[in-house]
Amino acid sequence: MREPPEGLEIRELADALTRHWEWTASRLQYVPAGFGAHHWMAEGESGRFFLTVDDLDDRPWLADDPERALALLDRALRTSVALRTRAGLAFVLTPVPARDGRVLVRLNRRFTLTALPWVDGEAGE
Repeated sequence: MREPPEGLEIRELADALTRHWEWTASRLQYVPAGFGAHHWMAEGESGRFFLTVDDLDDRPWLADDPERALALLDRALRTSVALRTRAGLAFVLTPVPARDGRVLVRLNRRFTLTALPWVDGEAGE
């Protein structure tokens, strides 16, 4: 996605990081990368996160209903955690759990937030 989504304020992201991850971002920068979701780089004293924001109203390949899309996204993210922790697949990059253990946080009716470790690298073709 090349542009930040309409209807989501950057303050909502900063507040969610503080509330759910107890982490303060000194800088939030939109990253126009990937497809299907919106991304930000969050930088603070203790490092960086790669933030993914999904628009539950725009997931027709998952579900027509936002609640069903939320459940499926959550299941996919929890599956990645299981692949890494239970199956021992160290190459699987997993979300950083929020302080309550969730891997997906709902920002509002429409948007969800996932925080991943920032990994330096170059995209492949």
